[in-house]
Parts: sequence; C-alpha cells; structure tokens
Amino acid sequence: INRVGLCDHSELMNLRLALDETLVNAIIHGNLGLPSRAKGNSLDDLMQFNNLIKQRSQEAPFNTRTVRIKAELTALKASFTIEDQGDGFDWRSLPTDLEDIELMANHGRGLFLIRAFMSEVRFNDKGNQIILTKHRSEPKKTASPHPVVSN
Repeated sequence: INRVGLCDHSELMNLRLALDETLVNAIIHGNLGLPSRAKGNSLDDLMQFNNLIKQRSQEAPFNTRTVRIKAELTALKASFTIEDQGDGFDWRSLPTDLEDIELMANHGRGLFLIRAFMSEVRFNDKGNQIILTKHRSEPKKTASPHPVVSN
C-alpha cells in the first residue's frame, strides 16, 4: 500500500488497526458468536470473556468456522472484504456519533474506529460481511523550504 502511494505511514498504521479490529470481530463476535457486551467492564468480566473464547474455539460448530478475506489493491484504492460464518448482527443499529459511544467501556469502540480510519465501510444485509475501502490520500502540501517574501 505504501509502495503504490495509497497512503502515508500514519494512515497505514490506522488501516492496519482497522483490519486487525475487523478480523478480531469476525472471529470472536462472528464465528464464535460472543457478543461484545459479554466483555463486561471489570477485570473479572474480561477474564471470563477470555475463558469463553478459549472454550468456544474448541467446541463444534464454532471450531470449524473460517473467515474469508478478499483484498483488492489499485493505485486509487485498497478494498478488503471480510466475511465470517456467524449469524451476523444488526449493523444498522450501530451508533454513528462519538457521543453515543461508551469510550471507557471494554466494548463498542471498534467499529467506530474502523469507520473513522477507512474511507468507506459497508456491510451485507445479514451483517456477517464487511467491506472496508481506503481511497488514495491527497498528497499533503508542505511548506516551501524558502518562503516567498514580497515587498
């Protein structure tokens, strides 16, 4: 992505974070069927959630599910389609405003961050497939090393 000049280094880090969040969501919430609210807000809740992840990842039908990933890269955009084999979710009910996100909770921020870092985010109707698109960034204008002085 850097080689074709699609985005700068900081945007690439954000894109990687968005992809990581998307893949984790597909595995844990999609294929393992664990709702994000199950994380709770305490350390004990989070430990129980991690135990549930381990348990479900060893049980049928969860342990045979896969995540399908398709990537397309051009000079103008990068597009990633990630599809899990879970039941999906109601993406239409997601908050779209930062004020509606519990920033200090252990859940609910991931999809907001994905939307913030990507140019476009779309879901299929079922809610088990997400398409992330990052459009080519406009080159940042830098100040001239020799400022123009007019008299």
